[in-house]
Amino acid sequence: MAEQFKVGERVRFLRERQEGVVVRILSTSRIEILVDDFVEMEVDCSDVVRIHAKEAVFKREEEVKPVSSGPVPSTPDREPILVINRNADRDYELWILNFPQRELYFTCFQKLHGKYKGVNAGGLEGKERRMFAKFTPHEFHMIQNLVLQVMQYPAERVKPFPLLTLDLDVKRDVLNVQAKVVPELGTEGWDFLLEEKALRLHVEEAAPAWAKLPDTAPDVVDLHAEKLGIDPIGLSSAEVLRLQLEHFERKLTEAHAAKAKQLVFIHGIGIGKLKKEIHDRLRNTSFVREFELADPLLYGNGATLVFLR
Repeated sequence: MAEQFKVGERVRFLRERQEGVVVRILSTSRIEILVDDFVEMEVDCSDVVRIHAKEAVFKREEEVKPVSSGPVPSTPDREPILVINRNADRDYELWILNFPQRELYFTCFQKLHGKYKGVNAGGLEGKERRMFAKFTPHEFHMIQNLVLQVMQYPAERVKPFPLLTLDLDVKRDVLNVQAKVVPELGTEGWDFLLEEKALRLHVEEAAPAWAKLPDTAPDVVDLHAEKLGIDPIGLSSAEVLRLQLEHFERKLTEAHAAKAKQLVFIHGIGIGKLKKEIHDRLRNTSFVREFELADPLLYGNGATLVFLR
């Protein structure tokens, strides 16, 4: 008999060196797990084994040592740095380490779907370090860019030093890069040196051509059965799914014919079957350039934003 799992439990593959978290129970013998915090995989229960809670806690304590705000060694010739690390709960923490013996003021923004949103702002004394933001894995993976702006002041407060800025592509600079030891925090993470340059927050200049915001908002297609006029009474779930996918295919083709650049499909959350089918078809559609979860502030986690060629 297959082992019974619960949503939220950590599991380990029997034949691979990989671990994940159970996010959905599909049947008595199939589950869906989240690997590396963003890859969803459907597996057979016999292919994984539950990780005991005590083992998980012990492992996390060994992997990530807790750090706290406090002083850093004075290094006058070294500029401030941004450090991103993962804590014992696997959340992403953002730290500023201020090495010089002078105070600074900072502002941090996150970019999501071409829009900038403030993360935090504040000040640090000389030789001080501080965590100023924390994101869950889902929140962090939704961010496209992190922009940090820092202004430093000498002790006499006559004239500030030149502005320092940092513009991180989260996927390229963090998610696709192996973490390393950051000695100043005594943990693993990613560290970035701020540079003296002008801050640019213009989407038209900073974003690739396909990611520019269109003149009008993208068309939104709601695939819920009731929105499509589908009466589920007397229909099997497979028949309802087939009708939803037929509508999805039709709208996607129409958008391409009309030379639309972006399209949003609302599929809901449910058991994830419709979402999975849509993502599989988008991967195999030649005129689809990219797709990602749509703005969670507008749709929660139940919609997909599609970029067309």
